[in-house]
Amino acid sequence: MYRRFLAALGGLILAATLTARDAAADPAVQGIAAGAIATVAAGVLLNPMDPDADREFIFAGGGVFDVVDDEDQAALYNFEYWAPFTFFRFRPFGGILGTSDSAVGGYVGVRHDLQIGKRLIVSASTAATGFSAGDGKWLGASVVLRSGVEVAFRFDNGIRLSGGFHHMSHGKVFSDTNPGTETATFALAVPTDVLFGGQLFKGKHYWPKLLGW
Repeated sequence: MYRRFLAALGGLILAATLTARDAAADPAVQGIAAGAIATVAAGVLLNPMDPDADREFIFAGGGVFDVVDDEDQAALYNFEYWAPFTFFRFRPFGGILGTSDSAVGGYVGVRHDLQIGKRLIVSASTAATGFSAGDGKWLGASVVLRSGVEVAFRFDNGIRLSGGFHHMSHGKVFSDTNPGTETATFALAVPTDVLFGGQLFKGKHYWPKLLGW
């Protein structure tokens, strides 16, 4: 368990490290890194209740790609699946994204939720992302890191209405061309038990067996 925790925490630290390399050129990146570190630190140290830790979610969002630089702005959409378990408050998730400029991407990573009071949830996430620019902004590599923060309002049934801000870049790992980009989204995350009356992947032993735990 500790190795999985350290791997997840290391992913968030890596996200902050890579995005910080762009911070001088883009102050928005510093805000993402600071928000992610603060959210994770508060969650791990204070360990507040997470009423949705064992619930599965479907997430759908839309917004703007390249919202800060506005070099090649485009409409953005993304869909995600959140696994119905956490380890040390870290939840695996995966998603796809696309833009009106025919860009597409797929990503897999971890997210961390910090619930503040009854309604407010602040989340940090990082995900390895395969990205094809289509007719839009090229990010310098086909593999980038997508890291960001979200703020959500949680309804009594667990549905979340959120706004998110993410940075995508490869931190000059794959080439010296690393323009990076930011995205802003509004989204709805719905537990599958609300949508379908239960989990898509049922059985408490399903995920440990699938992941080899």
